[in-house]
Amino acid sequence: MPTNVGRKNKGRRKPAGSAPSRGDEEQLQSRTKQATESGPRSGAAERHVSVSSPAARAAESATPRGETELPFKGWPAQAEAGRPRGRLLDAWHATYSSPLIIGLLKSRPPVVEAALEFVSDPDDRQQVTDTTAFPYRCICFLIITAADGTLWQGTGWFASPRLVVTAGHDVFSARQGGWAKQIEVFPACNGNDTPFGSSVSSDFRSVKGWVEALDPDTPDAQASDYGAILLPESSPVGYFGYASLSDTELQSMLVNVYGYPSDKPDRTLWGHYRLLSQLGPRQLFFKISTAAGQAGSPVFIKEGDHRTVVGIHNYGGTSTNFATRITENVFDTIEGWKAEVS
Repeated sequence: MPTNVGRKNKGRRKPAGSAPSRGDEEQLQSRTKQATESGPRSGAAERHVSVSSPAARAAESATPRGETELPFKGWPAQAEAGRPRGRLLDAWHATYSSPLIIGLLKSRPPVVEAALEFVSDPDDRQQVTDTTAFPYRCICFLIITAADGTLWQGTGWFASPRLVVTAGHDVFSARQGGWAKQIEVFPACNGNDTPFGSSVSSDFRSVKGWVEALDPDTPDAQASDYGAILLPESSPVGYFGYASLSDTELQSMLVNVYGYPSDKPDRTLWGHYRLLSQLGPRQLFFKISTAAGQAGSPVFIKEGDHRTVVGIHNYGGTSTNFATRITENVFDTIEGWKAEVS
């Protein structure tokens, strides 16, 4: 059965982190060849990715810091008018939308599901065309089977060779019966192309602030909306770093957000970058365009070859989108989950 894990901070200083990993290139090439020879798959257990936490830096410059992950290449083509019939809904709806709204979204494709989150006008998200490159292969498309058997989609990122971090509502939805029945994880998914196959898990984690929330609309519940998928085997793909950074370290910081939005071609990876617009004690706010389906995406800093995840995207609004901030408590919790599969 899934387990709810929530570790409290013991009052110590922010722990040092470790460097990210690009994975095992020899195994990657072998598994890519196997996936190519066997064709697209949608149910077999396979590859995953990993994440560790790099040490925090003490830069305090007021000028913008950090680098863009994918250079701006001009405005992309207009997004689809709405979610095509038959495409999975974002797992967010499993917790927050009524059966009437869910039925409407499923039966009427012109309904723009993406309107629930901030998307700039014009839309400046860029598509990742080579999802097998690092760090994009560390981001995965999720097919979620809820406890009641309904299917949903989400995004996750690897936090050790066997740990995928995602939104709490991707692994647990009280309205749909609690813990998900299973989640299939597709690293580097690009439409029908699944270069590293997939892995199926029914072993999940979240925290009491989310699982036991009486009202998911409260700020405390939304700041606790994160969880993890424990995978049955390790992956050679590589992994991000993650860290709990201070307000000073995050001030004027450029961040990247990449995931699998439902308003773009199915199962394709998109993202963009901007400065953080507001720092909350437990949340990060930004005007980076996101859409339904991207909950669980990594909010990360790029500095040379180092990528540091500082937030877990999970919500949107009319003017900003926001993420659970990796505080010391969140960092410690992820470290605890990682230790279970190390």
